[in-house]
Amino acid sequence: MVVFRSAPALGVTKMIRNLISALVLCVAVTVLGCEKTEGVPLPLPAKAKEVKHFPFEGGGAIQTNYLVDVAYPDLSVGQFYFENVKTPWIKCFEQIPTWDSFGDSSNGKNRFVHQVLMHWINREEKKLLLVTLHYYSSGTEYRKTPENAVQYVSVVQYEQDPEEAIKWLKLKCKA
Repeated sequence: MVVFRSAPALGVTKMIRNLISALVLCVAVTVLGCEKTEGVPLPLPAKAKEVKHFPFEGGGAIQTNYLVDVAYPDLSVGQFYFENVKTPWIKCFEQIPTWDSFGDSSNGKNRFVHQVLMHWINREEKKLLLVTLHYYSSGTEYRKTPENAVQYVSVVQYEQDPEEAIKWLKLKCKA
């Protein structure tokens, strides 16, 4: 069960859309399964550690996970991708999004999550790129800041019709 507790200014629609994006990532990893590979889909920030690359079984996606030791609300990893993901990728946001937060008791985990989700599309190669930044804290009760300074980063490239992704996730991508 996911319990939303977020800043009052954050719209319910945005929270639901962000949750759907995060759940797509979690479900895809769980259902499709992963195995380690050496392929690196995008450049990584110098401070990335414990880097793992996973192609999804059956192809169609590759995921890179890593950790960064930075205190909340650091967005330097988001800034890195904002500046380094170039054409033919198209940003689906004008600036780096702000942090969302919610209690999460799914899969028997009771934790509070602070997250940022960023999407890009690639119309030429029919791909979707999702970059997620997370901090995890124990318990589902609202907290203004995480209990640690470990940022979990996932970068996932999907083979996905960009127009379908725009409609499904209600993205606002440039033409």
